[in-house]
Amino acid sequence: MSRKPFIPKPLCYLCSTLLLASASTTSMATITGEDLKFTGYARSGIGNSNEGGKQQAFKAVGAPTKYRLGNETETFVELGLGGEAFNDGTASWEFKSLVAYSVDQATDWEATKPALREFYMRGTGVFGFAPEASIWAGKRYYKRHDIHMIDYYYLTMQGPGAGIENIDLGGARFSAAWMRNTQTYKYYSTASDAAELKDPKERDISYDVIDLRLEDIELNQNGKLTAALQWGTGNVSDGIKDSWINTYGVKQSSKIANPKVEQKNYKKKDLEDDGFLFSLIHTQSDFLGGFNQLILQHAKDAGSAWGFGTSGLGYASLDALETDKLTRVMDTGVVALGENVELNYVVGWSKLGYIKKTGKKDQTWITAGMRPVYFWNNYMSTALDVGYDMVKDSIITETATDGKPKTFADSKLTKVTLAQQWSAGRNYWARPQIRLFATYAKWNKESKGKIGGAPFDKETSGWTYGVQGEIWW
Repeated sequence: MSRKPFIPKPLCYLCSTLLLASASTTSMATITGEDLKFTGYARSGIGNSNEGGKQQAFKAVGAPTKYRLGNETETFVELGLGGEAFNDGTASWEFKSLVAYSVDQATDWEATKPALREFYMRGTGVFGFAPEASIWAGKRYYKRHDIHMIDYYYLTMQGPGAGIENIDLGGARFSAAWMRNTQTYKYYSTASDAAELKDPKERDISYDVIDLRLEDIELNQNGKLTAALQWGTGNVSDGIKDSWINTYGVKQSSKIANPKVEQKNYKKKDLEDDGFLFSLIHTQSDFLGGFNQLILQHAKDAGSAWGFGTSGLGYASLDALETDKLTRVMDTGVVALGENVELNYVVGWSKLGYIKKTGKKDQTWITAGMRPVYFWNNYMSTALDVGYDMVKDSIITETATDGKPKTFADSKLTKVTLAQQWSAGRNYWARPQIRLFATYAKWNKESKGKIGGAPFDKETSGWTYGVQGEIWW
């Protein structure tokens, strides 16, 4: 007996609206069911911790990401709907939408509102001088680059924007985009208000980014280079005056001995700080039956915060204004080791520099990991995921009476996961996949109480176990 395809309600409403709109007048584009594409990603499961309670994630203090296999504790879903709205043989127009959900996978009914992550339109073949190029506008995931093993987006612009992409220059493709993200932060009008946590206010700061790309530059046989430059700056209203911040959220009048009170004053010019991130990405295909990717990145000033290169948010918090440089080198890939084994690997080094007046030391993140997968047959495999992270000077061990950091320590974490997997095919990337996993992690004593949540706050090691399903389509 055939079954009707499942389409979630939010997408049904969106689809119905589009179809009704297209049918309302012959001058509009007509979108039929055959034109629509339903895409998505999802992961969900169940897990426990050996110290009791639900599964906890293990991540080194100060690291921007973690080794993901057997170390994800949420249900996360992205549902996309898109399709072609017009095509006359010369030009074509399409749209894409995507909503995302994330819950704690703690119980049956977990009410949550969807986040609208994408809704943009794109036209191709509309420029006579470059018929291969496209123009687009709307909210979008724009040319994102990630390392799957650690779920790390080292280069990604996302949010509202507009641009032109894929202009053939003869030996490279050129794209340019303007994108924006806006963050809300809490501030005080005076230093005394900040010290007393009195009359807090909220303010929105927009961060605009110009993104320039050269892609598919052929350097060697089966090797291509991407060069990317993002330049961004705060976009602040002329009416904005000084913004005082209570750094540690402690009242001056607190009865606690030596309260950690420090106020920072950001002027309009500080909030409009600009910066850049420059990236070179070399991808070698047909490499040992797979691929290898080498990543070189350097950033200055407002472009140096972790958030700039990983989420395209500019300074997601005012702490980003404390950094002034970032250098990153990473290498990753998936290769075949015989007929029955595939290996995913990553090594990386990053250094994030802080301006002197913060009192913070530069942080160096070193990561190395591998995940060999042995295929027993076309559907069953076993994966061993081993990862190590070290973040130098990421833990403040002592502070001065004004709250500024005084002494520091490193955070070190080793995480090992063994997973038995059943997949829709004999391939590292085959999905859907269900995996039964056990994860063990060990960290240094300086990280005690800062890794693994409440169940492990007095421990320097722990293990979790569970079952997870993952799919993309």
